[in-house]
Amino acid sequence: MRLQIPVRSLIEVDLIYVQFDQLLIDTLCGWIDEGLAEIQIDNVVQSSVQFSSYKYGGALTGGVIDIMFNGVSLGPNLTALNFVNAQDPAGYNGVMAQVNDPLLNPTQIDAYIHPPGFVSHFNTSDGSTNASVSNWPTFNRYVSAPGTFDILGWAAGSAYNGFHQTPGGAGGPVTYALAGNFSILANDGTTVLTVTVLSADGTDLGTHVVPIGAGPYSATVNNVTIIHGLLTPDSYKFQASLSISVLIDNMIPQGGKYSISIVHNNGVDGIFSYNSGNMFHDPNSTAATIANPTIAENTPVVKWLSGIQYYNLGSTFDIGIPDIDNINAESYPQPFINVDCVEYGITNFNLNGGDLTAWTSAWNDINSSYSGTHAITAANYRFIGTDANIDGRWVDWVNGAWQPSPDAAICIDTYATESTALAEYFTDEARRRTEFDLAGAYNAGAAWDSTQDMGAYDDNIGLLIQSGLIRTRHTDWNSYAPGMAANPDYMGFAGWGTYYRRFTDVSSSDRGSARLTFAGDPGIVNAIIAGTIRLYVFIPDTTWRVRAQVHGAALFDFATFDANIQNGGTYSDVVTIPNRTSANNGAGTLDISFGNLHMGAGHNELDIQLEMTSGSPTISSIILSW
Repeated sequence: MRLQIPVRSLIEVDLIYVQFDQLLIDTLCGWIDEGLAEIQIDNVVQSSVQFSSYKYGGALTGGVIDIMFNGVSLGPNLTALNFVNAQDPAGYNGVMAQVNDPLLNPTQIDAYIHPPGFVSHFNTSDGSTNASVSNWPTFNRYVSAPGTFDILGWAAGSAYNGFHQTPGGAGGPVTYALAGNFSILANDGTTVLTVTVLSADGTDLGTHVVPIGAGPYSATVNNVTIIHGLLTPDSYKFQASLSISVLIDNMIPQGGKYSISIVHNNGVDGIFSYNSGNMFHDPNSTAATIANPTIAENTPVVKWLSGIQYYNLGSTFDIGIPDIDNINAESYPQPFINVDCVEYGITNFNLNGGDLTAWTSAWNDINSSYSGTHAITAANYRFIGTDANIDGRWVDWVNGAWQPSPDAAICIDTYATESTALAEYFTDEARRRTEFDLAGAYNAGAAWDSTQDMGAYDDNIGLLIQSGLIRTRHTDWNSYAPGMAANPDYMGFAGWGTYYRRFTDVSSSDRGSARLTFAGDPGIVNAIIAGTIRLYVFIPDTTWRVRAQVHGAALFDFATFDANIQNGGTYSDVVTIPNRTSANNGAGTLDISFGNLHMGAGHNELDIQLEMTSGSPTISSIILSW
């Protein structure tokens, strides 16, 4: 008996065992055809036919199909083959056949058919690669009011995406490349890649169309170059690399607004595209020029030190750039001028178009200028020299050279008062005193007047406090601002200079010794021992003072020191008996003894007298400790 499914031409099934009225029949006869529920035996239609079993026996001739996996039969009892379009549970790649759990379904085999994986379509990451288009780098640029170039739809003086290429393409083409291969449905030219460059008004500046064949392909059409690699199989599709370059300099040498579109028509897979959006091509045809900047004193805030005037915080200056030309090329940045004022202690600043006088956004705008007032803001800053200037430059794709203002002789010192009761850093003269009087009853001098010319003040040989140092006087300061002619002339000073200063023990404790710590040039302590720096201390007691010598090679000797104290009712000048007990040049320390005298309540000041020559090491600080 033979069964035939509705489409006879596809398959036929032989019934091997048929039970009819409890009889087994294994002859081939009759039909079940086109869904008819009848069986004919010897051309007689039979009813009440029951099928007890059957198996697929192939065509009328040939063998029986045996289902196998990796060469191993999956068993004789299978009656169903189930194709599953999914990842197999065991995680294998490709097609995986698996016998079901015999307790659940012992007669069915599942064949998992994995969907094929493809590389991504053009400008997507929808597959196994990243086929996105790399954007050409652009920058925020303000476009000028048009000259020969086109910005249709844009506002002059506003910012858009732009870039710079030199005329004639010397800067290289604008390029676009894919990060990875892209998917191509066929390699017979039925999928098409189109690159189009459009001007601001929509005019076609250049189009290149290429049907994608087996490749490789490289050609330039209308200043557009398309390169794709050899197409390689990607399951039943293909894949290839792609790069595109555009000689935009050749298309719009005058510059202007434009856009690029790239479209891949990939047949039944769809249309995939990239659009750059509007960009501005700037050939930068004209370089800017600016005049050298100028700076002039407006309102000085003066600090005095040792008779010399210095600009202090808050001093103001008028800064100008008298002529600025072609600052707007086809496009320009904002800001487009830098001004460096570091030597004046003024904060550096930048200039935009709105900061200028007579400036417009017109292409190659000329004859604009700048003027403004700026103040010294740098704290703890000094400048003393004859070559102070500010610098200006224009800013574009390639910045202009720095252009200086004329050199000027100026003094700037913005350090605040740093001297304390027990420390001197030579940034000020708040605790400096005039010469100590040893001619009669002890007089520790008066408060120092920093505005006085030391050549005609006090003992006329005062040491100079400058740049955080103490040293002998030097230089004619008449040409230095802000003092100019009012500043002193300290040229020609020779010999020993003097400095007097009072240190105060604010705790008023009983003190019989002290330590002096020096900083500055190397060898200060050794210079004191050698006598190239002279140092005296005025030791107080309840009713008198003793001027003791710290410098010199000899060390303190209590008996000798005490025996040489004279004139006990007023003062005593022990100039030849050192009171130094120890010294450490590396640490910059000197230890001194007060002998039988003591500092304490009511007499808690220790005055010092410092003498130096031009050959002495300079000192930057003196700190008193106990």
